Amino acid sequence: MGAVGRVLARTALLVLLLPALCRQARAAEADGHLFVIERSLNANAVAYDVVTTRSGALDPGSPLRVYWLMRAERGEVRELNALERSWAYGYDVRSCGERGCTVALHALRTRTVEIEVAGGAPRAVTLIGERRGVLRRVFVTAAGRGPVSSVTSVELFGESSDGRVPLYERIAGR
Repeated sequence: MGAVGRVLARTALLVLLLPALCRQARAAEADGHLFVIERSLNANAVAYDVVTTRSGALDPGSPLRVYWLMRAERGEVRELNALERSWAYGYDVRSCGERGCTVALHALRTRTVEIEVAGGAPRAVTLIGERRGVLRRVFVTAAGRGPVSSVTSVELFGESSDGRVPLYERIAGR
């Protein structure tokens, strides 16, 4: 096989392996959580996990557990305080039914997120770049420190509902 043949063979192999590698990378983004919100201010993240009833259905009153992953502080878990829950990282349940729940995230007020169980696995579905997809990670870029910081952008990372196409959207700060 000549040099051109080897290049074509390597390219074909890469094309075949790329979907599997992308799925692994996307699965690692949320570290087993439904999705996470990360910020530019430090390594800490806010995790969103599904809460179910004994029968396995989403809890209609509180379908999500939201808490801090204190990555900058030895990986401890810490509950949100009342201000964080009501202002920045909490959510409001808009509706719940047999197929799942629709919630509005306080950190992402421009759109709703549908929490559904597909094939036995929960997922968060929303618009990402004008396409309906599975939300994996939100990254908030902030300027300043502490309570006077302002959001300069919010980035959404996810994938198409079938998991084949990575999705991305950047929303300018307000």
